[in-house]
Amino acid sequence: MDPKVKKEIEATDWETITRKLAIYASYRVDTVFYNSKGDCVLPKGFSIKSLVQEAVEKLLNGTRKWNPEKVDLLHFLKGVIKSDTSHLLELKE
Repeated sequence: MDPKVKKEIEATDWETITRKLAIYASYRVDTVFYNSKGDCVLPKGFSIKSLVQEAVEKLLNGTRKWNPEKVDLLHFLKGVIKSDTSHLLELKE
């Protein structure tokens, strides 16, 4: 991992960012997976919490590369969640 990226990740207020990501993930799930029964069911046992955890894990293990010069960390992780929920929708269909 790039030392600059590692330093930024270590300096992140993870409590605040994960709370904001959970709110965003909840919004995405409600929007993408809403059904006529009024509930949202994610495929493969995913939950709001697991979507946030997966996004952070992809950052940390290098699956998704973050460039802090192009986008801040919160928006980068929101993009990962958006991508993941879109992929899960394809699986559900």
